[in-house]
Amino acid sequence: MATDMTIVKEIRRQILAGGMIHVMSWGAHNWAAIDKYTLRFKVQGFLHKGFVTVRLTPMDVYQVKLLKRDGTVVKTIENVYCDELTEIIDNNVERIPAYKH
Repeated sequence: MATDMTIVKEIRRQILAGGMIHVMSWGAHNWAAIDKYTLRFKVQGFLHKGFVTVRLTPMDVYQVKLLKRDGTVVKTIENVYCDELTEIIDNNVERIPAYKH
């Protein structure tokens, strides 16, 4: 019996739609479905190197987790809307804070 991966495919589509240049800057690879509600991928960003998981919650919002390579949770971000996914991941994986004089 095949598992329905429609939700995981939609999560990935929403992340990519938020800005392919951002996703490329993270070095995102090894995209994988953990279950039918959770997408995991590996990143090599400036701020975070390891894994990111994005899970659709019963409240129809996303939970984003940053994990070390060994699976230890570094940060959990709750209540993320689909149009915020790419920016929130980018802020935690790659975005370099603005230089202040």
